[in-house]
Amino acid sequence: MEEMAIVVVSGIVAGTINTMVGGGSLITLPVLIFLGLSPAVANGTNRLSLVGQTATASLAYYRTGIVRPHLAVQLAIPALVASVLGALVATDLSAAALRKVIGLLLPAALIVVFAEPHKRLSRLGGLSPRKQLAIAHVVFFGLGFYGGFLGAGIGVLIMTALVVIYGMTLLETNGVKTIVNLLLSCASLVVFWHAGAIDWRLGVPLLLANSVGGVAGAHLAVRGGEKGIRLALVVVVAVSSVKLLLG
Repeated sequence: MEEMAIVVVSGIVAGTINTMVGGGSLITLPVLIFLGLSPAVANGTNRLSLVGQTATASLAYYRTGIVRPHLAVQLAIPALVASVLGALVATDLSAAALRKVIGLLLPAALIVVFAEPHKRLSRLGGLSPRKQLAIAHVVFFGLGFYGGFLGAGIGVLIMTALVVIYGMTLLETNGVKTIVNLLLSCASLVVFWHAGAIDWRLGVPLLLANSVGGVAGAHLAVRGGEKGIRLALVVVVAVSSVKLLLG
């Protein structure tokens, strides 16, 4: 019962953070590991909430008409293939090695989320549509691999790539990002599922709690509660990384 309560609370907190600043997996992934799941199973279980969130967001953006579905599918193809490869690597690593890798990647992802490069960088000039797509395919292959392997902070990285390569507005990037993220998350979820690396007992409540947190985050964002959320995220990631690295 206590375990389930921790999962629900962390899911609500992660959903709130995802809505406000991004990086909710920086909370849920360490929590699942500290509850006793192996790093691979925790990684796979966390995919359930990612798929749920991105599916809901994709539908919402699609209804607004701002999504560019053709481009999203074009970019999702290399990302999806690479996501499968990334997930295969993640499920093949030893538990000890994966703990160390996650411990190193969590603070790196936190830096990306806080730096918000998608708001600071500008579009590359002088690129033909063909060159844009070629560069995008290479970039999204790399992003897909990371997304399949871990995925924390992947949304910010996708948005940054879309801003730099295509000069999209932040609203436009969100529409494309959610579809790409949904497809690569689904692909990696299948890999983890096939490897038996999903704890459905914890994963389903986590997914539902994440959705509740998303609603709460929207209200908090309006009220300007982002500063406190950022501070809490720094503390959680710092403690989690040290514990993962030291075993």
